[in-house]
Amino acid sequence: MTILDVTGLSGFTPNIDDLDKLKNNVDKFIDNYEWANGHLIIYLESVSYLRRECIAFRMIQEVSVVTLQPAAVSVFEYYAPERHCTTFYHPTTSLLSLPRLCEDTTCKCAAGQCPTMKPYMDSSITVDERMQALCDGPTLHFDKDQSAQAGAVRKLIVPEYCWKTYPQIKKFYLVMGQDGSINDEQGRMQYVLNGRSWMELWPAAGHCTQSDTHKKFCQDLETFSVDFQAEGCQT
Repeated sequence: MTILDVTGLSGFTPNIDDLDKLKNNVDKFIDNYEWANGHLIIYLESVSYLRRECIAFRMIQEVSVVTLQPAAVSVFEYYAPERHCTTFYHPTTSLLSLPRLCEDTTCKCAAGQCPTMKPYMDSSITVDERMQALCDGPTLHFDKDQSAQAGAVRKLIVPEYCWKTYPQIKKFYLVMGQDGSINDEQGRMQYVLNGRSWMELWPAAGHCTQSDTHKKFCQDLETFSVDFQAEGCQT
């Protein structure tokens, strides 16, 4: 049995009548389906790797979303979920226009959730929280951008549909996320900013002296920076 896992677009739900027709049709296009927790799970007898197949159903928009982001579709065998193929879809953006990172003949999709900027000078964020966000990923790879030097240029890639929320330019930021897995044409790492990225505006020195709260916030940022450079992630 083959499973098709369709992540729902924000504010949309599948048309149940359409899915029932696919299930109950004499040709039985799908064996069954489930809609729960924002995922549509479609059960299929099989999926051909020789010919193109199409399963069509409508989506109903129940809530208007300002920045609609692409959603994932994965297909895999029921007894081998680790062997899966994933792509993305969007109602107004074609697959070809979704952002991709390429190195030689290898490409990966750079679509995903937009990065969320942390509130400016949020004193409730602790040094430990920042360290946990940096070090406690599901899979942690310790790599180093060997050629990176102060003042060097690196590409921080944000999907086009996130541009409306893109941070201010010519400012300093604390940016944490996954290492770049694909290099650009000059052999430099590229970094994708997505929903798992941590972005925080690093305040100018003058802002750190405006109040005791601001002073402590800046001290915590500096402590985090010094601690990580000295000790890294503790395993």
